[in-house]
Amino acid sequence: MFKRDWVHLWQQVKFYLMIQPEKAPQYLGHNPLQQLSYTGLYLIAVVQVVTGFAMYGQSRPGGLWYTLFGWVIPFLGGIQVVHFVHHLVTWVFLIFFPIHLYLALRADILERTGTISSIISGGRFVRSDVPYADQPQ
Repeated sequence: MFKRDWVHLWQQVKFYLMIQPEKAPQYLGHNPLQQLSYTGLYLIAVVQVVTGFAMYGQSRPGGLWYTLFGWVIPFLGGIQVVHFVHHLVTWVFLIFFPIHLYLALRADILERTGTISSIISGGRFVRSDVPYADQPQ
């Protein structure tokens, strides 16, 4: 992300919290908060996969999955911690989904961005008189 994106990130947080929503920059693509969220979600998915394979490897010590991911258990401090981290990350996914769905529908309805509608219709109307922060000026 660029330096301006970090500034816009806080403006976007204020927008979602309905604090100074008029100051939020407009984006054609993903805004900085969405970019950060999706990047974080990919990293969390990697943690989920690694802890899952580490637990699976416990069923057959000396096997392939145990050999590849056995290091995770002592690294995190024991199998109970691995189970806890895996469980916690599952909740992150479960909580993220409805929030994501709500914010996407909210943006489509209130902001008239057409992002969700474009999934169904295949088209999206973009205003030409609005300066978009992710487009060159």
